[in-house]
Amino acid sequence: MKAHLRKNAAAAMLLLAPLGAALVAQPAAAQYAPQYRVAQVAPGHVTNVAVPAVESFVADLDRGRLEPGRVLHFRLLGTPRSNVVVNIQNIVSDLPLAETQPGVYVGSYTIRRSDDVKMLDRAVAVLRTGGKHAVARVNMGWREQQASAQHGRDTTPPRILDMTPHNGERVSDRGRNTRLSARLSDDGSGVDPASVRLRINGRDVSRDVRVRDDEVHYREDLPRGRHTVELAVRDRAGNATRTTWTFNVV
Repeated sequence: MKAHLRKNAAAAMLLLAPLGAALVAQPAAAQYAPQYRVAQVAPGHVTNVAVPAVESFVADLDRGRLEPGRVLHFRLLGTPRSNVVVNIQNIVSDLPLAETQPGVYVGSYTIRRSDDVKMLDRAVAVLRTGGKHAVARVNMGWREQQASAQHGRDTTPPRILDMTPHNGERVSDRGRNTRLSARLSDDGSGVDPASVRLRINGRDVSRDVRVRDDEVHYREDLPRGRHTVELAVRDRAGNATRTTWTFNVV
């Protein structure tokens, strides 16, 4: 009986030997077929995450000198669909800038009596996208323009800002007139309101434009389609500037 059992056990071992050899010959990881795969990313590389960037960050004083009651207008160009805030040491924390068009962020701050105006030059913007951020210090280029004007050397043309509708915007008139507007800024001799020229699709509509407090306003019942706007202006020293943008009425 014992001899018979020994024979059967030996036969079973011989049958199992090839399977055991096959298991030993393969690496442990190969013995178990995975039910899913995990994506492999090389160290130091991130996929599908935008790298935040700031192209420019400037501050524009509405007019006059840095003093209580004046308004600083911030404008940042950077990565679209981001969160942007401005920090000024001992003055303001996390002042939000709104994205008025893709990659264009604007906001303003009214100077208070308690503010140390020297700190305004140190304003810093933080742009956050996808868990990463970019930092930029403000460019106060208007200081140079102001200094030139004070010495009678106004050679800087005015600026055209905050145009609406925005460049590339799709506007629904909903049966009402389309409204166009823009803000003019000049820290030297000042904007010459009589110099404002507005063209829509090459047609001069300047006589119907309203200019008040350095703001340009115009309205017209425009047909559906793409429209091109050209706005030109000079300051009182004769420096000229112009800008062109397009929008669509749908």
